[in-house]
Amino acid sequence: MSHTEISGYPQQIIRDRYRLERMVGRGAQATVWVARDLRVGDCVAVKLLTLPLLSDSEARQRFQREGETSTRLRSKFVVRLFDYGDTTDGVPFLVMELLHGLTLEAYARRVGRMPMRHAVRFGVQITRGIAHAHRRGIIHRNLRPANIFLHSESSASPDEVTLKILDFGVAKIQDTAGDSVPPVASSRGNVSGTPLFTSPEQLQGTRTADHRADLYAIGMVVFTLLTGKPAFESENGLDLVSAILTQPLAKITSFVPELPPALDAWFQRACARNPDDRFARANDLAMGLHQAAGFEGPLDIHLEPGHAPVVPEAVVLDLEANSEIPTQRWIPPAED
Repeated sequence: MSHTEISGYPQQIIRDRYRLERMVGRGAQATVWVARDLRVGDCVAVKLLTLPLLSDSEARQRFQREGETSTRLRSKFVVRLFDYGDTTDGVPFLVMELLHGLTLEAYARRVGRMPMRHAVRFGVQITRGIAHAHRRGIIHRNLRPANIFLHSESSASPDEVTLKILDFGVAKIQDTAGDSVPPVASSRGNVSGTPLFTSPEQLQGTRTADHRADLYAIGMVVFTLLTGKPAFESENGLDLVSAILTQPLAKITSFVPELPPALDAWFQRACARNPDDRFARANDLAMGLHQAAGFEGPLDIHLEPGHAPVVPEAVVLDLEANSEIPTQRWIPPAED
């Protein structure tokens, strides 16, 4: 990306409140800055649409939709959005909490297969965030490891990791009467993101796809964390879609035989091709995962510190897949 494409500049003040201090990431669609909230003195993250996309109606709609949806959400497992709108120059912006860590995609790429206790903890936290969104009539529709962030609250306690769900730019919103606000369509051929984590009904273009599409995505994420492998593989995108729509689901224990067989049954239900055969609610999915892994007691054991791997002291924010991410220092978890 050339400098002429970057939106924002150091010391720029947005809406007489947010002063940009340094850029921490940039991608094809957005730049992300650490900024200072001049009213309260806190550091925040500001995401700005790149200059070449200012005339792209789809990109602008995604920013608008993310602002509309995220301001409705107040969960520790969803990134907090404080403000959104356009700068005086007409550049769409989002102001979010500043996160420290890295995406689940980046973490999983480095560690490969994750110990079961970590994978289950992460799965439950993701589910809690999605359950919160569903209760407020919001379906994410683009849930994948790149849109989930491992956030460490304090560098003094790096094991206190909380997962945060990002990017509600293509979310589907239910209005107060139960009708759907039209989602943001995508010119990239799929309204809702990456095929591997996209439900069969979304891939088939079913307009009635509901909250169970998010539950399917969670199942696929957990499979990847537990096995270090995708549930379906193909070098060709069309072949991958065909496999998702026609081939049987893999078994978790085929990749990791020492894991409880009950996880196979959980995955088969979580990612059933027919939505009616899946878990009905996010909380049911989380409880099923908790029990299949052989854990006892309340789900809240997965929501407290002390069960997670160390996360680097770095700032990596919600960027596109081809964004330039700074080098990070990190320590992988010990194996079980």
